[in-house]
Amino acid sequence: AKTVIAAIPEAAHLEVTADNARPESISHVKKRRADQPNLPGCVACVKGKGSVEDGLDFLRTFRIVVHPDCKHTRNEMGEYKYKVDRLSGQVLRDLVDANNHIIDALRYAVEKIMRNPPKSRVFMRKRG
Repeated sequence: AKTVIAAIPEAAHLEVTADNARPESISHVKKRRADQPNLPGCVACVKGKGSVEDGLDFLRTFRIVVHPDCKHTRNEMGEYKYKVDRLSGQVLRDLVDANNHIIDALRYAVEKIMRNPPKSRVFMRKRG
């Protein structure tokens, strides 16, 4: 977090959406921000059946541009895979739960927009 805030100072004033499977991380961020009441808090992402697939479907509606220096992001985007049935070779709807930390963060970042889309999408350009 310190590295991100050092590189992007405005990030200190943004609400953080964290993985709800990591309550200790959420608690840590909340404690760090407790002495600064003007800063937004930290909230847990909402997960449920199909939330990963729904989030990815939403992300796919946009053209995501990754800076060439973001090597980990570029690698992860290229490695994201669906499970394959061993017997039939058929690609399944289930995703392989590996190499997905950055993509998970992207899903968390757009979660509120996905659930409550604004009337105007001026800040986002939809692909296609």
